[in-house]
Amino acid sequence: IRTGTNTLALVINGSVAQTWQSDGTILLNTQSAFLATNSVTDTGVTGNNTVYLVICNNEIYDRNGDYNNATGVFTAPQTGIYHLDGVVEVAGMSAAATVMEIQFVTSNRTFYNLAHRTSTGFGDTDTRDLHYSVDADMDAADTVSMRVRVNGNSADTVDVQGGVATDSTTFFSARLVA
Repeated sequence: IRTGTNTLALVINGSVAQTWQSDGTILLNTQSAFLATNSVTDTGVTGNNTVYLVICNNEIYDRNGDYNNATGVFTAPQTGIYHLDGVVEVAGMSAAATVMEIQFVTSNRTFYNLAHRTSTGFGDTDTRDLHYSVDADMDAADTVSMRVRVNGNSADTVDVQGGVATDSTTFFSARLVA
């Protein structure tokens, strides 16, 4: 245990694991967490029922280096409950598009949020945001990735929107909660 001005820290093997501040804040310095955004638009990746792996390549933060921004895969460093959160903005749907789905594919199961229009389609070609969050049980070394699927177009003409780091509407995040 190390003390400082208005702080108390728990040090394990030379690294600060937790910090208690005088205002009651507790910082978990080594607890796994990441946030990444999609920096460029991925063009024509879904629309004809194709499931597309969304790779958010721009890391805003990544404690412990558990997210691979080249593959879009987060690897749980320890067994626990992880809060997963993601938004995928899609554009280029035809009026005939009937299904939009965001998925978190883990080693244990697939979680998904489905927006479904059975006969009339979505009725326009505006951009749409698909948002989903879930608490997932993950064992050490389990993985999770975020995917999107749109159906109803006659071809894969739907884009996954990206943008600059401060203005991206497509993002993926995870953090250990218990």
